[in-house]
Amino acid sequence: MADRWDQNPVALKTVGDNPRLGQVLISQTQIAERVKDLAGEIIRSYHQGESFDLVIVAIMTGSLIFLADLVRAMPLPIRIAIMMVSNYPGASMESKGVKINYDVKEEISGKHVLVVDDILDTGQTLFTVAALLRERGAKSVRTCVLLDKLLPEPKCIAADFVGFQVPNKFVVGYGLDYDNLFRNYPAIAVLEV
Repeated sequence: MADRWDQNPVALKTVGDNPRLGQVLISQTQIAERVKDLAGEIIRSYHQGESFDLVIVAIMTGSLIFLADLVRAMPLPIRIAIMMVSNYPGASMESKGVKINYDVKEEISGKHVLVVDDILDTGQTLFTVAALLRERGAKSVRTCVLLDKLLPEPKCIAADFVGFQVPNKFVVGYGLDYDNLFRNYPAIAVLEV
């Protein structure tokens, strides 16, 4: 599938400033293998022979593709809830602060919660969401991200489960976007502007 993207120069452009996909950091194959391994890590950490109620709270829209692949690799009884949180609205490449646009509708009091997001950047989004869910009485709150961006400054929170570490560059693909574009690119690539 990545070959089709590489062979279609129109697919590599967007409107506006015409940002392009640059260096591929993580291939489609690497993502598939790591997501399966990550699901195994999560299952082993939660499944200790006891009965439990796990709610996965997905941060939309960035985690959509990651979430779909991750939960299909988890043969556990789980519930899925969503939150829509904005931090990089529109074509912004800088955080504008955490804003909850759509809140969880699932009852999470007394349940184990796993927050799934696409990328851990400054940590503001995960920190805010995890704190909110703890306040609502979740039995436990853990976090899982596909990507952990290497930044020079400390983050607000560390993720419990991490797929890959990436350099401090603006990346897109596999759910991550620029102005809501490139989410369907099957690998992780640097965005060149």
